Amino acid sequence: GFGNPNVAPEESETVEVSLKGNHFGARWRLSGYYTDVQNLIGFDPFTFTAANTSEATLQGVEFETNFVYVGWNVNTNLNYLDARDDSTDEYLDDRAEFAANLQVYRGFGALDVSFDLQAESGRHDRVGQTLDGFAIIGTNLNYRFNDKLRVSGRLDNLFDEDYTLNLATVSHAFRTYGRTATVSLHARY
Repeated sequence: GFGNPNVAPEESETVEVSLKGNHFGARWRLSGYYTDVQNLIGFDPFTFTAANTSEATLQGVEFETNFVYVGWNVNTNLNYLDARDDSTDEYLDDRAEFAANLQVYRGFGALDVSFDLQAESGRHDRVGQTLDGFAIIGTNLNYRFNDKLRVSGRLDNLFDEDYTLNLATVSHAFRTYGRTATVSLHARY
């Protein structure tokens, strides 16, 4: 009693242009894309089932780079997305207009350390509801005792940011994790 047998399959055509380079010790890629979608599958908040958007356009720009700075490996990516329903010119649900990721990591002998940042601008969600943007930070430690044994620790959402990716109903958000920690032991034999 939950599906929608009238949902049509998505069809899309995409054009993407990319430039890549390696300058001054940094590898980089810049891409622009344009996607025309017919029957985009989404969610209808009024019937609480899957539904089609007859025509939509997704276009954007992505930039990524990786390099080494004072012994730290740095990976970044930045994304801009304009995703619209062609019939209403309304921004599509559950898509951030801007997103950015940063990861830095370094090895210190048997110890590897990394930090990462994930950030998004606000999202538009059901029935015109706007969700705030966010930035969360995580860190990871990995210690190798030898070829067969290592221990790892991960801390996500370091500053216990309260953020929302999408809504369960018009007034209730899906819960996201607060600060979380994971410890694991890896053994090979």
